[in-house]
Amino acid sequence: MTAATRAERLARDIAASYPALTVAAAVAVGPPDPAGHDVVINVTSLGMRPGDPLPVAVSQLAPGTLVCDIVTRPPQTRLLDEAAARGCVPHPGLPMLAGQVDLILDFLGLSGPGQSMIMKDLVPQRVLNRSGS
Repeated sequence: MTAATRAERLARDIAASYPALTVAAAVAVGPPDPAGHDVVINVTSLGMRPGDPLPVAVSQLAPGTLVCDIVTRPPQTRLLDEAAARGCVPHPGLPMLAGQVDLILDFLGLSGPGQSMIMKDLVPQRVLNRSGS
């Protein structure tokens, strides 16, 4: 796993805070180059605003790469559009959020209608169907 530039400080902070932590995967901090990765996940806010730069070098994405974006607004980001155009498998942020709603409500000690009721107005059905949710 490679953590790109915006995650470098976080990676250092976590390592400093938990020196005894054993990591099951090798993590390297490096440039936003997705070459050689089967899964690429944008965990930054890049893509939320028009004109944001792409979080990775899309030209280096290989066809078939799973490209996930945690950005929920807009529901379809430029990263996902450009990845799809390169033959990658895009996965938008809203279905990821929808899958977590019940867990969040449970964690907060709230009982409620759950993801089916809360997310039905937020996530277009075509987005949920495309992601396999």
